Formats: sequence, structure tokens, C-alpha cells
Amino acid sequence: MMKSILSAAIFAAGLFLSTTTGHSWLECTKDEVIEYDKIKADPSQQLKVVCHGFPRNKVNNGDWIAESSNYLWDLASERATNEPGGRRACHPGQRTAIYVDKAPIAKVKAGETLRLRFWGNGHTSYAYGRPLHQDPGLVRVYHIPSGDGNILASELTVDKLMSEGNFSADAVSRPKEGNLPDDKANWMSLTIPPNFGSGRKMFVWAWAPIKDDFQGGWRNRYTTCFDFDIAGKVEGANNNPAPPPPPKPIEDPKKKVNEQCAKTCYRGGMKEHPCAGGNCPPCRYGESCFEYDSSGKCPSWAGGFDCIKGTPI
Repeated sequence: MMKSILSAAIFAAGLFLSTTTGHSWLECTKDEVIEYDKIKADPSQQLKVVCHGFPRNKVNNGDWIAESSNYLWDLASERATNEPGGRRACHPGQRTAIYVDKAPIAKVKAGETLRLRFWGNGHTSYAYGRPLHQDPGLVRVYHIPSGDGNILASELTVDKLMSEGNFSADAVSRPKEGNLPDDKANWMSLTIPPNFGSGRKMFVWAWAPIKDDFQGGWRNRYTTCFDFDIAGKVEGANNNPAPPPPPKPIEDPKKKVNEQCAKTCYRGGMKEHPCAGGNCPPCRYGESCFEYDSSGKCPSWAGGFDCIKGTPI
């Protein structure tokens, strides 16, 4: 019995660590990198950047600890999960277009290509990042035509997606002493559509580090909300860009969910207590499954799936 309790405790602790140590947020919406090619070739060089635009309400700009505690928005947190009316895509402090003097909105042109910078926080490298040998997933930018800061996280859909790439695709990172990660900068590119009119446009940046075995793809977990103040257009920008590639065939998500929920799992994360299908507890996390808590909810660990309600956790 002691072995079973211990193995469950170790599993739960490991799951908690694996889902809470990763975090990131958008730091700069229009980054100018001085000697970009030089630092990409030699990450030991000093990073030199000039930020010409910031996300909303960046009151603790430059204070990494304060931002990690008060600015970061984790969609898997209890605060986000239990909010009345549903899980919002924006941090409560970013639901209106508030900008402080030292962190202004970026002024851009339609057709302009921008470099957005976000924190790597040790997760960039597969070889020496933390956790080790884990794909850090995808970063995305969504355009919110309504400008509604109360938009739900579930409304960050593919029709709003403007840019997507791997978390590490454009980064400056190196291993430090002890093979610890030193992530200096992570970027992604975004081109403002040439046919965008002037005025303020709202966007949501998202990091999707969770591989979703139940519904497929990668699940958004961390978000930052921001705007661009658009005026004019880049000379020569094409008002009629090439059409997007045809959509990929969509697999029936219910079929995939049913297949995953029918698989063998281990009650409480204990290998000595296997079960299958409807005989298992509803809250699945990989190969482990758990019962609802006293409030009728699954444990609030990221990356799980409720097989009765048919919803991600």
C-alpha cells in the first residue's frame, strides 16, 4: 500500500513540475536587433536590441520577477480556469488597451514585417533546455477583429491565426556551466496584411507547449494581448497577397477523443491498477487517470482531458 501511495505522489509531483516550470510571455511587439547576424552566429556576444513597441499595460517592464508573478497569464491556472463566464484569452490587466509611458504601443504600417520577442526562460533547446529533450511547441499570433479584450481562449481559432512557428525557430541560446540553458532572446515574425486599414488593431500572442493527444495539435497555454497602431502602408506592398494554402483534411475530433479515452490507463498513476475505457476514472493525463475531486472537477494539472465532459483540462 505504501508503495502505491508513494508512486502516486511521485507521479503527481512530477506532473506538477512539468506543467508549472514552463512559462513565457511576449516582451516586445516591434524589436530592432542590432547586429542580428553577429549574435546568431556567436551567442556569447552581448544582445543589443531596441524595442519600439510593447504589449498592453506593461507596468513592470524590465522587472522579470514582478512580471512573472503579476503579468504572466496561464490559461491552465485556477484563476483562469475558474473565472465566471469562461476562460479569457487576456490577462485581467490586458482586457483594455492601456499603455504606460515607458512601454508604448507599436506604430506600424500595413505590409510591414515585424520581429516579436518573447522569453525563452530555459525552454528553447531540446538538447539542454528544461525540461530536457522536450519539444517546446509552437508560438502563435491571432488577430482579434472585434477588439474585444474579453475574448475567450476557445475563440482563438484558426480563422484568426496570422502567424505560427516553433518556439525555438529564431532564437539565441547557449549552454552555460553545468549544461544549464542561457536563452538570450526568442523571436517570431509577423507581417501586417497590406490591406489593413489605419487605426488600432488587437492581437493575441500565445505559446502552445502542450501536445494534445486527445484532439490533435498543440494546445495554447500562455498568452499576451497587444495592439498595433497602424498608419499608412509600406510602399510597393501588394494589396492582394497570394491566397493561403488549401486547408489540411480535418480528422474527426470526436473519433480521436473516443480512441484515446478507450485506451488502458493507470488509476492514480499506479501501474498496478490498470483499467480500460468506461471503467476508468474520467480525468486522463497521458497514461494516468484520476477521479473528480470533491467539487466535481478534474485536478487542475495542464495537459489533461475530461473523458466524460469531453473537454481539455
